[in-house]
Amino acid sequence: MAAPTAADMAELVARLQALEGALERRIGDLQATVDRQQLEIQALTTELATQSGNSTELIAQLQVKFKEQEEVVTALAEQLAEVRRAKGAVPGFAPGVVDTRLLGKPDIFKGDAAQWKDWKLVFSAYCGAISEQLEQEMILVAAKETRTPNADMTPEVRGLSIQLSFMLTLLLRGQALDKIKNSPEPRNGLETWRLLAREFEPLVKARFGGMLAKLLRTTFTGTSPGEFDAFD
Repeated sequence: MAAPTAADMAELVARLQALEGALERRIGDLQATVDRQQLEIQALTTELATQSGNSTELIAQLQVKFKEQEEVVTALAEQLAEVRRAKGAVPGFAPGVVDTRLLGKPDIFKGDAAQWKDWKLVFSAYCGAISEQLEQEMILVAAKETRTPNADMTPEVRGLSIQLSFMLTLLLRGQALDKIKNSPEPRNGLETWRLLAREFEPLVKARFGGMLAKLLRTTFTGTSPGEFDAFD
């Protein structure tokens, strides 16, 4: 039997989210009904207590009906908990802050340094909407000097790294995509992110080292500010 693909996992999560929403709405409706019936039973109990005849039997019947409704709500709540546990067990999935189906997919990034800052901001926010931990791991790995293999990560972080690799593969093109194509570990999304940050972030030490080397190789003919602007 073939292993489930990332698309299979995404479809499973989407279906579980839809089921979760349906159960939440159903529980809300039933809970409102139970609350309303509880108030009605209390009012009837007060009224019938002053009457004779079959009032005791009627009150008992109402209480049985109320208990049945409570049991239905409890059973649905248990189903909802099972759905949430199943959703959390999907490899690489962590509960997001928002439903990403309501968001637009980030733009393609082709390796244009001028677009990096804006694209990074949007993509990082998108990742944070999927998983707060994923966004935090991306921030941490961007500051690292060396590669961390997936095998050296915790199972939870490794799942996030693999999920990130699929997202980057779909959104990178050109020289940016080469980071994945040339990687010894294409499904290490956090490493791909680290390499992108090292190339396009001006605060990375390696970037400053390259700029310094270029500066030392450049011969300036005078002191015109235009020469420095052209160099930059």
